[in-house]
Amino acid sequence: MRTGYGQPPKRVAGLWLYPGPPLLDLRGYDSPGAYLCSRQQVDRLSENDIVGVVTEGRGPRGRTVYHAAIGPDFHPPARGLSGYADWAKTSGEKPFTSVTAAAKWVAAELDAAAAAETKEDQEQ
Repeated sequence: MRTGYGQPPKRVAGLWLYPGPPLLDLRGYDSPGAYLCSRQQVDRLSENDIVGVVTEGRGPRGRTVYHAAIGPDFHPPARGLSGYADWAKTSGEKPFTSVTAAAKWVAAELDAAAAAETKEDQEQ
């Protein structure tokens, strides 16, 4: 069975991870290539629900690694190009070895950003 869009989300590190299509369209390769992260479980994700992403990649020796990002700024399709998102903060060059580790980074960064925003609001 192929995984990806249409599969139920899974709860990891206090987030709901919605799977995307496989990274590679090869026989036997059936893990999601990315997960969209939401704080809440919803029937259908919208841009307002998405707070982060976990993406799959390959390390130097071909092993599976993961990267993460938070703070999407969505850009609609234009001039024949598909839409895309810019991310306010990424996990950088050091990859994670699991989806869970990347999701924990997303959750921690979201919590830190919320705490900083609350502190800033209190100082005003």
